[in-house]
Amino acid sequence: MGYLIIYLLLEPLKRVLSALLYPAIYLLRGVVRDTESVTWKGYLYTPEKCLGAFLAWLMLDDSIHMETGYDFAASEKKYPAWIWNNGKAGEFLLSYWWSAIRNSFVNWNNLSAYLLGSYVGELSHTGSEKNFYKVRLYTNGVRPYCEFYLFGRWNQVGWLKGTPRFEIDIMKRRKR
Repeated sequence: MGYLIIYLLLEPLKRVLSALLYPAIYLLRGVVRDTESVTWKGYLYTPEKCLGAFLAWLMLDDSIHMETGYDFAASEKKYPAWIWNNGKAGEFLLSYWWSAIRNSFVNWNNLSAYLLGSYVGELSHTGSEKNFYKVRLYTNGVRPYCEFYLFGRWNQVGWLKGTPRFEIDIMKRRKR
């Protein structure tokens, strides 16, 4: 439960720092990220060794860069139309929206998942099929996960099963 509280408290700080610092991090992305060395295939390049570069690297999204070759997703429906259709300034705006606004500190989250290890199983399950709290066991730790419906909308907070990243989804439309 302690990890959940820490991650929830860090979330607003991560969002503000991303919004403010990402433009500088975007300019330095080629310096802080070693694309020749991979820590976790499909998710993480190896960060440069100095502390400043490592802290900047935490704000990037190596997984989308590995997938698309850019620092943003190549899907129009993931962006406001004014950003998607912005022309020359578009690549920075797409990256800013993706890594600073929509998905802040993805490398932090992926590094945490990498260190946590693989999903092993559930230690406990409390609640119904639609509204529940679980305690999940991973090779290097135990983390909580919660799903619930509020006003007919689906919500989740906690560590995912497949890739054990911390995720928060609030008030989403979801059919079961």
